[in-house]
Amino acid sequence: MAERIDRPEIYEAARRFVDAGLRRDDSLFTPGEPIWSAAGAADLYVRFVDHPDESADSFLNTFQRQLDGAPAATVQLAAEVLFVHLLMPWDMRGNTKRGMIEAVLSWSPSPARIPDYLRDALDVGVARLGAGHTLRNYQLQFLLELLRHWKSLPSDEQIRLLGDPWEFKGEVARTPGRQDQAQREALLHLMYPDTFEPIVSRSHKYRIADYFADRADRSGEDVDLRLMRIRDSLAGDHAPNFSFYDPGIRERWDGSAPTPLVVPPVLPPTPPVPRVATLASLADELYVAPAFLEEIDGLLRDKGADAVLGRLEPG
Repeated sequence: MAERIDRPEIYEAARRFVDAGLRRDDSLFTPGEPIWSAAGAADLYVRFVDHPDESADSFLNTFQRQLDGAPAATVQLAAEVLFVHLLMPWDMRGNTKRGMIEAVLSWSPSPARIPDYLRDALDVGVARLGAGHTLRNYQLQFLLELLRHWKSLPSDEQIRLLGDPWEFKGEVARTPGRQDQAQREALLHLMYPDTFEPIVSRSHKYRIADYFADRADRSGEDVDLRLMRIRDSLAGDHAPNFSFYDPGIRERWDGSAPTPLVVPPVLPPTPPVPRVATLASLADELYVAPAFLEEIDGLLRDKGADAVLGRLEPG
């Protein structure tokens, strides 16, 4: 079992997504309303995938333009798909995730809200994305490609695919897309945590499988199946829900060793950095939208860059 026992809320949210969005045409945020419908998926697909906004503007600004004039159901579906996407990263603060989703909901003529029982799921995540945050458009496009095709399938075919993790993985593999591998891997783990590892890097999966090849000797098999065999073989040596990133395990397959402690030299204090009055004034100087700098500021703060951005004040 690869489900993280310290993050039950994220798996509960994933189960609600499968039930409301894939098994039925329901809603994550307003149960009983047909938000995840074929019509809604088609409308959102046309706006986001068929008409990409490739400007240098922020994600939220481009997304708002793409959703301009959309009916309330399409805007809410966009927010709920974004919620599913944001279950993936753990290197992003929950407040930042909630703020993005609430911004999208605010564009609706009749905005919904994130239910209390789903809010905490955004405080955790599956994996560290790092630079993968810049690929959000591709990751959302993949989810919409999968959703549009899914809604065209007969209900008995949907049931068959959902009932078999490997069949569903095949459906994911057949879905077109690019630069979206992290989203594919995260979706499989969230939906089938007992089958797929919480690893969004394919190269990491192959490195683990190759290092522990003596534990799973069928090298030609699917890499996820090999990882299942490896986990089973290591179960007696580690806690039931161990991670391949745990200390003492990662060093083995990653070829890395703990970084030795180096005491830095004592340097003279640096003079204080002049403060910039506000993000808004900086945006005026750079001729960019304030929302763009606010999104960059939030992402950098999530990565621990407060010391760099401490001189930028919001507003």
